[in-house]
Amino acid sequence: MVQTKRTLLQSFFYRYWKLVIAAFFTGVINSLISIVIPVSIGKYYQLAFHSNSPRGKFLDSFFTIHHLSGFFLFFSLLILLKGIFTFFERFLAGYISELFSKQLREKLFETQLSFYASVYDRKPAGKFLLRYSGDLSAIQRYVMKGVVLFSIDVIFLVFALVVLLFINLQMTALAFGIAIVMFFLLYLLNNYLQRLTIKRRNVRSEMLSFVTSRLHAIFTIKAFNREPLEKQKYTGSSEKLFKLGVRYFKLFGFLSALIPISLYAVIALVFYFSHQQRLLDRAHFPAHELLVFIMVLLSLIPHFRRLLSVTLVWQAGNVSISKILRIFKHLLEHFVSVLNSIVLEFF
Repeated sequence: MVQTKRTLLQSFFYRYWKLVIAAFFTGVINSLISIVIPVSIGKYYQLAFHSNSPRGKFLDSFFTIHHLSGFFLFFSLLILLKGIFTFFERFLAGYISELFSKQLREKLFETQLSFYASVYDRKPAGKFLLRYSGDLSAIQRYVMKGVVLFSIDVIFLVFALVVLLFINLQMTALAFGIAIVMFFLLYLLNNYLQRLTIKRRNVRSEMLSFVTSRLHAIFTIKAFNREPLEKQKYTGSSEKLFKLGVRYFKLFGFLSALIPISLYAVIALVFYFSHQQRLLDRAHFPAHELLVFIMVLLSLIPHFRRLLSVTLVWQAGNVSISKILRIFKHLLEHFVSVLNSIVLEFF
């Protein structure tokens, strides 16, 4: 049976389903705590300054606290739980990716040992070494950031959206409308960044293969005095990689600046919108609700940033997985060919 990316991941997740559920459950709880913390700060403002509103009951749906002493105890517990669940969320996600990478590289090594020596005559060993370095690292990031943490980020955004909608429907529609426009703009720029990433990776892989093959043939190079020629070839590839790197980090820097600018622009519009509402009705948007709204928006930054960069993780992971699956497929085709030859000779 020919393996695909889907069957490879499904078999792993099915085998370690308890571990996957634990990581997922931990991420969900951590997301809920991340939402409750800014809401609880709004509750503190409400208790300390005796601010209230018809929508103030929304805060009480999370917890019922009537005194500041109870709030401080509850907030201290939240901080402790946040630290614990953040640790286990990241640890379990990393552990799953490490375990997947471990099993894949062991299977890869076993597969490559099964090849005939003639395979290595047609293809330099440096090409096979690339599967153990960049490809396995990309696949590990794919499992950790592209599968586990991506699912947790989506859940967090859903929780955040629900909370913001309860606080103020109009403000949430304004904020998410701008966020969607910026998301598509950043998505288009990220696609171009993906192409640069693939080009850089291909050049880096070619350079690694070049260095490996030349070091294996070092005595031949010295015997025929080919050092200047080989150095010239390597310098040309190095210059190409440098130019691609400059283009990449220009765009990466622009994207990194565009994300906080977009978010703070949304916050500025929220301030302006709330000010206009206060001019019309002072009790329409109380200060503690505005505080919660802003803090929830700020908590979206790391999750939004990861969601924008996840396409790069997916792209690199898909390329690496396809390369390793080709090795598995090659071995299967080889065994089928040998089996067919035996059957033909027998009959």
